[in-house]
Amino acid sequence: MFSVHVSHMKPPSTMKITEYRDIAAMILDLLVITDLTAISRTCQIMRELGQEVIRRRFRHILEPFAGNHLPSFLSALRHGNGLITGSSVRAMMGYNNSSASRDLNILVPYTGFDNLHETIEHTLGFTSISRVAHPAIAASIGIFRKYKSKHRIITLSASHKDQNILHIILNAPTTADMLFMTTGGLCYFYPNFYHAGIAIESHSGNLVPNDKKLGCAGEITDEFEMEKDMSFLNRTCNDLCPTFWHHVEEKRWRLCVDWNVEDSVTKVFHDINVEWRLNRECTNSECPRCFTEMSQNCECAGASNRDDVKWIPRQIRYRKPPFLQLIKGIFYGAQCHRPFLVPIPVKDGIDKPPTLDDLDINYWDLCHYSWL
Repeated sequence: MFSVHVSHMKPPSTMKITEYRDIAAMILDLLVITDLTAISRTCQIMRELGQEVIRRRFRHILEPFAGNHLPSFLSALRHGNGLITGSSVRAMMGYNNSSASRDLNILVPYTGFDNLHETIEHTLGFTSISRVAHPAIAASIGIFRKYKSKHRIITLSASHKDQNILHIILNAPTTADMLFMTTGGLCYFYPNFYHAGIAIESHSGNLVPNDKKLGCAGEITDEFEMEKDMSFLNRTCNDLCPTFWHHVEEKRWRLCVDWNVEDSVTKVFHDINVEWRLNRECTNSECPRCFTEMSQNCECAGASNRDDVKWIPRQIRYRKPPFLQLIKGIFYGAQCHRPFLVPIPVKDGIDKPPTLDDLDINYWDLCHYSWL
């Protein structure tokens, strides 16, 4: 609840149209981006005011870094297919985040690094101060630079040559860090958790010390409830299990908001084949895929030759109740000199062509094997 003291306001009959617009724009600026874009679709006036608020918010976030060179910077960002992530995106979403004016995090494909590097150093006047990325994100980054100008910091990260830029986003320490924006819109993954104020730790989250900050993972702990796993559900994970693979084409795992449809943020997802999962293991005791439950099926120390793996197919084929489906897969153990064709059981109750999530691979995972 809030109140407005109207005694100092002019009577409506004497207020100018521009004053109405200014007041409406101030109210719209209090909205989060999803509500702002929704109300912008109600009528022509709201559309104009909404676009005005969005443009002003966007400039307010980036001008401290680009100054008078903002058009040149945005042009270089579009030309290099770059993305912005971190606290700047949260500020654009409408969440109060003071660090947005201090840090700007940019992601580019491997081929787009040089162009943005030149723009940051020569056009914006920032100086490179580091080439070492944080351990929690270093594995998914091909090239990294950290720049400084006075009290402002810019980081520029490029994907590996053979990977998509989204691999960096989807390997973030928490689900609350899996967000980005372009010059035409923004996107964030696991929107239901985000709106509920919950951030789930990913496989790289344990590389961030509890007393340290890394992007949103450290900055939002007061606003978000940080969860190590899915145990907070108090039930089985179902399709939320962190061991399940997801594809970026599955729209229910992401929410995209456009403010410029001609430069839609959804272009990032066109014609790419990127999958991700939050973790290799599930530690939710209510989930049948929990590691402690799966580890009871079999135990072994590993394998390096065909004799070592012979007994596992017997366990699979003579398991009771028997598996109704078995498929062939290629496995390559850590000590193996060559790959082996091995049987992979399909989980009970699956009667359709199986996906990766439908395979009961715990027999082989416990032998320290890797998928090819």
